[in-house]
Amino acid sequence: MPGNPNAVAECMEALLPALKHGLKQLRGDKREKHPHHVPHAETVPTDAWEQSYMSASGGGSEVSCSCCK
Repeated sequence: MPGNPNAVAECMEALLPALKHGLKQLRGDKREKHPHHVPHAETVPTDAWEQSYMSASGGGSEVSCSCCK
């Protein structure tokens, strides 16, 4: 915040509406939404570690590096 009391008041005036909304969202209050908000599609949770391993290993259980063969 700036050191000038008038500047602090101006900054707080601009900050408070967004701060109130942000805190409500963090608490889980989902009543305040953008009027054009489209709900996200349901996705199947994936295990990032397993997906990364499968991608790096070529999708199979075979070892692909020469040191482990």
